[in-house]
Amino acid sequence: MWRGDQGKTLVLMPFMVYSEFNSRGRVDLSEDKSIGGTPQAVAFDSANTTTNNRFVMTRLNGQWNQRFSADARFEFKFGLGESHYKSQFNQLALGSTGLLNTMQETQSFKDLSQTWNGKLTQVLSNGHQFVSGIELEGVRRSEDAVAEVADDAGNMRARTQRWALYTQDEWSINPHWSAHAGLRYESILTEGVNDEGEKRNKSGVLTPLLHAVWKPVPESRDQVRMSLTRSYKTPTLFNLVARTALSRETNSPTRPDRIGNPGLKPELATGIDVAIERYLADGGVLSANVFRRNINDLIRYVTSERYDTVWAPGQRRFVSSPQNVGDAITQGIELEAKFRLDQAWTQALPVDIRSNLSFFNSRVLDVLGGHSLDLGWQPQPQPRLHHPSHARAMGLSGF
Repeated sequence: MWRGDQGKTLVLMPFMVYSEFNSRGRVDLSEDKSIGGTPQAVAFDSANTTTNNRFVMTRLNGQWNQRFSADARFEFKFGLGESHYKSQFNQLALGSTGLLNTMQETQSFKDLSQTWNGKLTQVLSNGHQFVSGIELEGVRRSEDAVAEVADDAGNMRARTQRWALYTQDEWSINPHWSAHAGLRYESILTEGVNDEGEKRNKSGVLTPLLHAVWKPVPESRDQVRMSLTRSYKTPTLFNLVARTALSRETNSPTRPDRIGNPGLKPELATGIDVAIERYLADGGVLSANVFRRNINDLIRYVTSERYDTVWAPGQRRFVSSPQNVGDAITQGIELEAKFRLDQAWTQALPVDIRSNLSFFNSRVLDVLGGHSLDLGWQPQPQPRLHHPSHARAMGLSGF
């Protein structure tokens, strides 16, 4: 970290991971060749195996902050990363019966990634604070595989590019009320080439946000949060350009082939959240959150029966691929309590209590009977994102 004059700071954060795994084994196999109950010769075979895996990742993150005045500041972040993975499996047959073969399988991939984010914050005298920014991200992946089993072999080259613009107004209306309103546009391009040809997908999403906070007592931390958002979830690189993986076992509805789908559209969700937070005098918090999401173009893997595919001409195969299956609804309520036991019972030990009770209900509208109700409890809850500072996971990164 370097600090300069006039609010200038520079932070560099290098990171590296190295992992290596090696193992040796032995396989013994026998085959009983009895026919119709008549004893026959039994064949035996053995093989020695070795497995070697290596993973290396290096990353450099940086951040530059500069304050132009008491009311204006600029923040710039970047990240550069590279990761390598290589795996090799060797099998050396010791016999000559042919039950076990001598073979070698290898797999490797290389990922290159970069991110660039800039954000400008301007505070105005009328209680408004404007935050605007731009984001750029790119990922390149190359994968090579040589395998004895055909469905595990093949090469792939893919890349994804993303850019986004956003702006947000944070407004302190009065001592009781504050609000945030924002708009974000994001464009994502995914391209890939594998043994089956070139695949391409491009999508753009406009996502607004409206968030309000009400404090019944301005000097207190107690508050009620209300959010109306439109968020999204983009298909993964694997969803879009994954090469065909044939079923190793007999092809069936439960053992289908697997392929990607370059025509996938992003999932879009319109959501509303209402949260009540009550802070205790000696520390701790009691909160309740109610939410609902209406999801369009939900992505799920669907198995269908296909005839005369490119990889199996003249055959009827069961194939699983990601599809936009339609609309869905998810809703629920979450209750959270964090306090010290002696706050509730004077004679109790000063033990910290952290608890969460959640009810979730979801339904895919285009699937008859596709309905679920979940009841969950966990001692250390993961809080739901209902504040703009957590908007990254809700599809509003940078806010």
